[in-house]
Amino acid sequence: MAMLPTEAFDVEVEDRKYPPIPAGDYSVVITQAELKHTEKGGQQIAVRYEIEAGTLAGRLVFDSLNIINTGDNAKITEQIARRSLIQIFEAIGKPGAQDTDDMIGGRLKVRVKVKDHPKYPNDVTKYMPLNNAPARQSFTPPAAPQPEPAAAPDVDPLEVAAAQPSAPWSRAA
Repeated sequence: MAMLPTEAFDVEVEDRKYPPIPAGDYSVVITQAELKHTEKGGQQIAVRYEIEAGTLAGRLVFDSLNIINTGDNAKITEQIARRSLIQIFEAIGKPGAQDTDDMIGGRLKVRVKVKDHPKYPNDVTKYMPLNNAPARQSFTPPAAPQPEPAAAPDVDPLEVAAAQPSAPWSRAA
């Protein structure tokens, strides 16, 4: 094995600045989803989507779902993030999934809007299945299978009635 000189790693990296993704709906694939700690002690799921088609194919869209928030409006922020997470899993066809690894490779359509932020110019506002069917709003577990009713015995009801003892008031004295 040969040791490379340190100069081999001196590379000037061009600071690429991409313009914001224009507002609209895009077919994407989830290429990364991981749980991270926030600066304020909360937790977020950082999601990276790659646009699959059109002139923007290959461009990335980033999303952050603050599932545990310690800042202002924490409860509302958490509810929005958790609702979004459910919608993502439903849109990729994995309702009820509970692991960020289940998101990787998932394909869906996202609605992107442009916002006035120098570092994060885009915001994902909606998550939809690719087949244009509306995403369900909440996960409903499948119903438990019902047991089949037992088959009725093959008996003549008149024979059953005749075999029953008669009521005391109907007996002859």
